[in-house]
Amino acid sequence: MYNANQLRQLFQNKFNLQDWNKFVLDVIKPQTYRQKPEQLDIDPAEGQGYFLGQKHTTDNFHIALFYLRLNRSVIRRRVGLRQLLAKYLRFTADAALVVVYYLYIQNICCIFVADLTSKYGIRPILLLCHTQS
Repeated sequence: MYNANQLRQLFQNKFNLQDWNKFVLDVIKPQTYRQKPEQLDIDPAEGQGYFLGQKHTTDNFHIALFYLRLNRSVIRRRVGLRQLLAKYLRFTADAALVVVYYLYIQNICCIFVADLTSKYGIRPILLLCHTQS
């Protein structure tokens, strides 16, 4: 398990995909996690995206895990992020945990997106961001 200092280092240091993968495997413990992630169909002008795997919770929710390298900020476009992930959430998952790395502004975000409209009538989105100087 990660202590507070390890979590702080994970989010305050420059983003490292290997460190993120280790965190996901150690803490989230997904049932499926791809060594070679599936590339998402994203406009190259926007960046690159990858489907990493899934976590199935004990209360029968499916959380998809994604990694995005983006050229511009999705933070200002929450609807855009939902649309980007919609086809993956619609049929295979109830929610997504997304780590986002911005190529030009060095922002690192961990985003939880839920598409629970059919179950609860809500569509929450939670952003946890750290900006590097």
